[in-house]
Amino acid sequence: MIGMTIGGCRLLEQIGEGGFGTVYKATQTSLDRCVAVKVFSPNCSGQTNSSAALDAASMRLAGKLEHPNIIRTYYCGTDSDVPFVVMEYVEGKTLDKTLAEGPMPLDTVLYISIQIAMALDYAHERGIIHADLNPRNIIMTKDNRPVLGDFLGSQPGNSEARNVVGVPEYLSPEQAKGLDSTPKSDIYSLGIIIYEMLTGHPPFSEDTPSDTLFRQISSEPVPPSKVNKNIPARLDKLVMRMLAKNPEIRHESCEAVAKELEMIRSELLSGGKGRLRQGFKPVNPLLTAALLLVIGAMGCVGYLIQQTVAEERELDAIAAASLSLPAQAAADALESSVIVRYNEEMRRGQNLLEHRQYRAAATTFHRACKLRPDQVDPHLFLAAIFIEREDFRLAKAELDCVLEMDPENKEALSAMKYVQTRIQE
Repeated sequence: MIGMTIGGCRLLEQIGEGGFGTVYKATQTSLDRCVAVKVFSPNCSGQTNSSAALDAASMRLAGKLEHPNIIRTYYCGTDSDVPFVVMEYVEGKTLDKTLAEGPMPLDTVLYISIQIAMALDYAHERGIIHADLNPRNIIMTKDNRPVLGDFLGSQPGNSEARNVVGVPEYLSPEQAKGLDSTPKSDIYSLGIIIYEMLTGHPPFSEDTPSDTLFRQISSEPVPPSKVNKNIPARLDKLVMRMLAKNPEIRHESCEAVAKELEMIRSELLSGGKGRLRQGFKPVNPLLTAALLLVIGAMGCVGYLIQQTVAEERELDAIAAASLSLPAQAAADALESSVIVRYNEEMRRGQNLLEHRQYRAAATTFHRACKLRPDQVDPHLFLAAIFIEREDFRLAKAELDCVLEMDPENKEALSAMKYVQTRIQE
């Protein structure tokens, strides 16, 4: 299908394949932008075109998801009876390629797992199940952010489209039986991915798909701690609960999974058994105060992001319409696009900062600065990051930018006193 045009997008190269279809890198010709296009298989595992189209229709639900760890869905439809969906193209490395190298460091496992659990909980709260969660659907971006893609947008009870389709090694027992997918099916699949990140292989992988599905239904997994002796007991117990055959035994929600993973991570950071070896220091009290000042100043920005990021799906129409508008109207449309992009970068930066991914957060805030040079907020965040890294001259440079735009900015003035004192030491 390379070279064909589907849904207004010219297919350039195949970048993924799953139980429901094939994903291509493509160019959306109307906007000349890079996108990812998923083309559904006409008859995946015995489905009719109508049931495959049902999956494409349910993708409209996924278009409502706006989360820093979920690939955005732009639009979907049918072209020559072939269902398709057009999504955000994210450049990075899929998790399965990293897993091919063997078990991953414990801190990396916890970081990725927490992010994906939070993304799944966000979707579940909106009535959307992933239903095909596996390492090929998780992309690690260049700024080390895990992003979850290939959402099927499934709703509970959609049994016609939930036949046994997917990667057998990551399907829940109820999916292997051909039953409805539920949020707890995603919990099971995430448990398998965590198991594989810890041990280097999934718990069940037989010679044939049918044998693997049988094992998913009937066999208990070997505890990951039996494979990797460095796994803390509490994490071992969490994974085994996620892999319970009975969905009722699994965690109540992905939020509960994320919270328990956070507690495990906190315990290990504080020096418990299996202590994490981190590349950064714990936040010091002075920095904590500075960060609180900055985040307090950003309260209004968080509200602004919530209000504006929901409008991002309308950008396609704005950009397309601007081609035929007068110059001033086209300029207004472009300005709206910049504002939305700025808010998206700020949202991503705050998410990275919350998880202490300082280098990636700094890169994100730098992009925000370029998009809107007249805004002080990204400079405040950059100053806080540089304070944490004890690079006080760079922190001072960012604070100088803030004070040049807003000489009375209290947060910047307070932080500047601390920074100047450290520079003089």
